[in-house]
Amino acid sequence: ADAPRRVVQVVTQREPAGAQRVAHQLHHAFEEAGVESEVLFLYRRADAYDDEPYRDLRAARPGPVGTLGVLIELVRRWRADRPAAVIGHTFHANVLATLAAAAAGVPRRVAVHHVLADFESAARRAVLRLLRAARLAHHHVYVSQATLDSYGPAARRGAVVIHNGVDAPPAQGDPRWQPPRR
Repeated sequence: ADAPRRVVQVVTQREPAGAQRVAHQLHHAFEEAGVESEVLFLYRRADAYDDEPYRDLRAARPGPVGTLGVLIELVRRWRADRPAAVIGHTFHANVLATLAAAAAGVPRRVAVHHVLADFESAARRAVLRLLRAARLAHHHVYVSQATLDSYGPAARRGAVVIHNGVDAPPAQGDPRWQPPRR
């Protein structure tokens, strides 16, 4: 199949954390491969990647009405812009990006799961089950086999497991190790 012409990644919040780093690394890998790439954060939680052309859709975490506004904004944006693929990272971004991309007719939709199911509430796990059952995302990507296994056997249909591509910090004892900042 042909590579997508334009990929949009959506991450729940801008902050210096793992899923954001994955999106950042993918953004640069896409661009190096000649694929136009865009990274959107639903909102800004902390300063991170400010030297990149990434966008915050909201300055702070939106409430329920604000979240509906984000969903509508994404549908409108993607109906006009027609990205070839949308990739969601983390719970809220997976839900909103998948729903908006499906409503906008985006041809390729991917939900990336970065955390074990045990770290999601029962309500969130139920929403993710509905998302999988509705087949709105073409692929559900899990950052490790343990992550996939934590969601149970039903999650295996259409699942892709990848190695978590975030470089691990040096361990204590490694000459590059630095004590955590407080």
